[in-house]
Amino acid sequence: MKMGRAYQGAFEATIAVVVAGAAGGYADQRFDTAPMFLIAGVLLGFGTFVLRLVKLMNELAAKTAEDAAAEGGTKEDGVPPNQEPHDD
Repeated sequence: MKMGRAYQGAFEATIAVVVAGAAGGYADQRFDTAPMFLIAGVLLGFGTFVLRLVKLMNELAAKTAEDAAAEGGTKEDGVPPNQEPHDD
C-alpha cells in the first residue's frame, strides 16, 4: 500500500510541473510574452512538486509510525522494546 501511495504522489507531483509549464507556454503564445509565463509556470509547477512530495513524505512517515505502534511500538531511540541497543 505504501509503495502505491508513493508512486501516486510522485506521478501527481511530476504532472504538476508538466501542466504548469504547458499552461505557461500557452499563455506566452497567447500574449506574446515568451518566455516569461513559461518560466513562471515551471517555477510554480516545481513549487507544487516540492510541496506534494513533502506532504506525501509526512503521510508515509505517519503511516509507518502507526504500523510500528500496531506491531508493538518502539522506544524513542528506535530500538524495539524487547531489545537493548548495542555498540558495533
